[in-house]
Amino acid sequence: MEKSKGRRKQKDEDAPPQGMLRIVLDLALSTHANIRELFERRKQILQDMRKAKAGGVEAVKMAQSKADAALAAVAVKERQQQLKKLRRRFWFEKFRWFISSDGYLVLCGKDATTNEMLVRRYLRQHDVYVHADIVGAASVVIKNIKKRKKTIPDSGDNTVQASEHAGEGSEDVDFNPIPPKTLTEAACMAAAHSRAWGSGISDVGAWWVHANQVKLSANAGLFMGKGSFFVIGRHNAIPQPSGDMSYAVMFVVDDASDKRRKRDLEIIRNGG
Repeated sequence: MEKSKGRRKQKDEDAPPQGMLRIVLDLALSTHANIRELFERRKQILQDMRKAKAGGVEAVKMAQSKADAALAAVAVKERQQQLKKLRRRFWFEKFRWFISSDGYLVLCGKDATTNEMLVRRYLRQHDVYVHADIVGAASVVIKNIKKRKKTIPDSGDNTVQASEHAGEGSEDVDFNPIPPKTLTEAACMAAAHSRAWGSGISDVGAWWVHANQVKLSANAGLFMGKGSFFVIGRHNAIPQPSGDMSYAVMFVVDDASDKRRKRDLEIIRNGG
């Protein structure tokens, strides 16, 4: 302990007075050589200081850039999560789809897997199956719509439900036949998503059948590939589709926006 104190005391005594700098000279060199040596050493120290300062600034810039990028990524992720919460994905969006001019949902497979899924899971009684008259075309399904019911008051406080097409005695009384325009639009989709489109064939036909005519398995001795089905009975020909296909963006607004839009349209209709 005493030795340590002694060394510290000796070191303090060797230190130059405050405000002065101790310079070590090489006695083997001349005065000018010592000055030049000190100048070169000072020059090197200044260069090292400038490099260190520049490196520090660059490091700060790089760190700031990384921080900004990380914050931007977090903001994008938060916006995406917010959009996911606001945007509910419908079950039919796993397929190609559109709403026909008559208001029917039309679905089309994207590949063999979705073709099979579409028919096995979503083709129901009263639906219609559409196919282009060419090998390898996509499966198209038109989802039928139940007839609207209207409430008719009876003699008492109770009400009864009646079909708009009352008097029809068949078991299909709750469903309308698929309109010809919807069949034609579905045929256009079937033709557009077939080999005819890429091959430039414009005169491909199409046909439709009822759901109960589509069999998920072939007869004995016949082979069916994935996404293919066996159709029995009569094929109902559809007038040759135009071969035109277009896409549109549909916006869904909230109730408040819908009310404002209807109010604005009413003002326009009234000449306001």
